[in-house]
Amino acid sequence: MSNLTNDDLFIEQLNQVERELKVKLKKLNNIAIKVQKISKNDSIKDRVTSILNTLRQEQEQEQEQQQDEDEQNTIILLGGYSNNIPKLISIVEIVKQNNESSKLFQFNKLSKFESENNPNYKPKKEENNDDGKVLTEEEIQKKLEEEARKEIHGAKVYSLPTMFIILSNQDLSQIDLTNWTSQS
Repeated sequence: MSNLTNDDLFIEQLNQVERELKVKLKKLNNIAIKVQKISKNDSIKDRVTSILNTLRQEQEQEQEQQQDEDEQNTIILLGGYSNNIPKLISIVEIVKQNNESSKLFQFNKLSKFESENNPNYKPKKEENNDDGKVLTEEEIQKKLEEEARKEIHGAKVYSLPTMFIILSNQDLSQIDLTNWTSQS
């Protein structure tokens, strides 16, 4: 494993999903993908507004497109991992409730990636050992066993869940979205 952060690993996976979608969407002309990574620090209100604006623009383009076939359609690819997935789901559900445009099509994909970085790790406040505290034989033995375990088995690897959601005003069922589930 490399020294990449969990965000770096997730962005690699999100980019891979985007590339796969672009290949599959080549069958349909003039479709662009707008990618949004959802994180725990995102404002739900801002994300919902951004997605709804994109969907409204898409609907307006579809209405104009009946006259002009050169306009580009947009689908939205949302992604989140680990503790960000509940926020991703909340954002999508709010968007679906507030969507005033035509029917909204949703496709979901669950996946995972491996990381040596614990996403839930919170560093403990280190206690000062300035008081001259000497480790007991038991504490020394425990530390040595832990170091030996890490050397033999390697670092602990965490399997982090990821979720990707496609939102579109267009029905994408005519393309092969294997490993994706459809939801209305």
